Amino acid sequence: MSDNPLLHAWVIPPYAAIRAEHVAPAITAVIEANLASLGRFLPSQLDDPTWQGLVKPYEDMRQRLLNVTAPLSRLASDPQHADILQAFAACQTRLEAYQAAIAHNASLNGALLRLSQGESAAALDREQQQALDSLLRRQRLDATHLAPPLRHRCLAIERELKGLYGVFQRNAVAVERAWALPPDAEGNPHPNDNSPIIRRILALRAERARLLGYRSYAELALATRMFESPEDVLHFLRELLEQVKPIVASDRQALSQLSREDAVFDVQDWDPEYFGHEPPDSLYQRDATLLSAYFPALKVLGNLSLLVEQLFGVALHEQHVVTGLHPSVRLYAVVEQARTVGYLYIDVFSYPGKLPGDWMDGLRDRHRYADGALQLPVGYLNCDFALELEGPQSLLTLDNLGTLLHEFGHAMHHVLTAAEHGSGAGVNVAELDAVEFPSALFERWATAGESLTLLSCHYRTGARLPAALLARYQRYSLRLEASTLLEDLRAALIDYELHHPQAAEDFKEVEARILTQTAVTHIRQAPISYTLLHSFARGDYAAGYYVYVWSQILASEAFACFAGKSVLDPTVAAQLRATILAPGAALTAIEQIRSLKGTGPTLDAYVRWLKREHP
Repeated sequence: MSDNPLLHAWVIPPYAAIRAEHVAPAITAVIEANLASLGRFLPSQLDDPTWQGLVKPYEDMRQRLLNVTAPLSRLASDPQHADILQAFAACQTRLEAYQAAIAHNASLNGALLRLSQGESAAALDREQQQALDSLLRRQRLDATHLAPPLRHRCLAIERELKGLYGVFQRNAVAVERAWALPPDAEGNPHPNDNSPIIRRILALRAERARLLGYRSYAELALATRMFESPEDVLHFLRELLEQVKPIVASDRQALSQLSREDAVFDVQDWDPEYFGHEPPDSLYQRDATLLSAYFPALKVLGNLSLLVEQLFGVALHEQHVVTGLHPSVRLYAVVEQARTVGYLYIDVFSYPGKLPGDWMDGLRDRHRYADGALQLPVGYLNCDFALELEGPQSLLTLDNLGTLLHEFGHAMHHVLTAAEHGSGAGVNVAELDAVEFPSALFERWATAGESLTLLSCHYRTGARLPAALLARYQRYSLRLEASTLLEDLRAALIDYELHHPQAAEDFKEVEARILTQTAVTHIRQAPISYTLLHSFARGDYAAGYYVYVWSQILASEAFACFAGKSVLDPTVAAQLRATILAPGAALTAIEQIRSLKGTGPTLDAYVRWLKREHP
C-alpha cells in the first residue's frame, strides 16, 4: 500500500498520481483501519465516555475516510476519468454498508448518548457541545431508534430517492432545452415529464417523515435548521412577499421611465429578467459591453486577492504546480502573515466534458487530530463561465461576477474557519439554512461601488472602472433586485408548500396557486417545479430553497455594519470574519447576528437594501 497516493499524508489532493487501480485498495484499507480503531477505543468508552476518548477518535475516522473519498468524488465527476468513476462506483456498496454499520452501531450510539447525559458534558466547550448535539441529531434522523423493520424501510426510501434524484436532473435538463413537454405522436406523456418523479419523491419524503414522528417532511428538515416550525418559515416568506411586491411595482415604473429617457422602449413584465440576462440593443447592450471590458476573468481572479487582503489581511498566492486537473484549474495557497491557512482550487472556465453548474466543495476540512496534528482546509470553487482561457474574449459579465463572489464567499467561509473539529468547521455549519449566509454576504461586494472598482481592470488599458460608468450601471441594475427576489420567493413558496401541504393539492395546483399569489408573469422555459433542481435533484435543500432568501436577510444585517463607513473597512471586516467566517458550528446564525447588532435578524435591513437605502 505504500505506493498508493490516496493513502499518503497529503496537503493538496494527489490528483496527478491517482489511478483507477488505487481506488478499491485505498477504500478497503481505510475502512479496515477505521474499524480496527473503533475496536480499540470503543470498549473503554462504554461506561464513562469522554470527548477525547470517544468523539475525537470517531471524528478522526470520518476525516480519514473523507481524505480518500473527496478526491475521488472530484475525479469521478470528470468524464475524462471514466475509469476512476467506474472503480469508485464499484465501491459504493461497500462504502454504504460501512457507513450504515457505523451509523447503526448500538454501542457507539449508546456511548454518545451517555456522554451527553453525563457530568463531563458540562465541561465541553461550545464547539464540542455543538458537535455532540449534531451526532445525536444525526442518530435520530438515521432512524437508529426505530425497530428494525421501520429502520430498514427508511434505508430503502433513501436508496430509492437517490436514484430518483438522478432521473429528475436528467429530465429537467431535457425539459429546459425543449421549452415544452408536448405529448409524443401517439398522445402519450413526454418521456422527460418529471410529474411522476415529483409525486414519488414527495410521497417517499412524507412517508419517511411520518416514520420518524414528524407531521411533514418540512418539519423533519427543520431538525437541522434554525426555524422552530414550518409555520414560522411560511410566515417569514409571506411577510417578505407583501413587502416586496410594492417595491417591484415601483421599480418597474422607474425602469420604464429610465428606458423612455434613454429612448429604449417601455418596460414589460418580462423585461427585468431580460435586462438581467440578455440586454437589448442601445443603452443596455452598450453599457453591458463597456462594463465587461473592465472585468477580464484572469485579472479579476488576481484582484480577488486584493479584496480579501484589504478586508481580512489574507492573500491568495497562486501555486504554479501540476494539479493533475484541467490546465485552466488554478490552485492558490491562502496566506496570512506568511502562514498558509488553507488551499483553494478555482475552476471557472467552461471546457469540453466539464459538468455545468456553479458551486463550492470542501475537499478537506480543517481538523485537529487526536495526536495534535492540524489538517488544513482545502476548497474547490467551480463556475461554468463560457469564456476563452486567454485574450479579450474572457470578460466577465456582472452576473458572472456576482456568481463568482457568491461561490468565493463559500470558499472563504471554508478556508478561513478557526474551528478544529472537522464536522463543525467551515461550511459544516450548525444549521443548514445558514450555509448560504457567507456567500450572500460576499455577493454584496459584487455590487458595492468601492469593491467593484477594486476588482476591475480594463483588459486593454488596465484602468479601474470609472465612476460615471459605475453610476450608470447602478442606475439600472439595482432596479432588478426586487424582481429577482420575487422569483426566489415564488420558488421558495412552491418548494415549501409541496413539503408541508396544508391541503390535499397536486403539485401542479400548488404551483398555479402560488404563481397567482406572487403575480409574477416572467417568461420561463419550463414550469418551475420541473426545474427546481435544489428541491428534487438532491436531498439537502429539499424544503429548503427558502435559505437563498433567508440568507439575504442575514447578509443585509451583517453588511449594515458598514453603514457610514467604507465597505472595505478592515475593522468591520475583521469583526465579520471573527463572527461569521471563523466560528464554524460553534455559533448559530442567530447568535452571530445578535453579536453584531445586539438583537436578532429582522426584515428591515433587507427591505432598506431593496429600496437602495444601504451602504
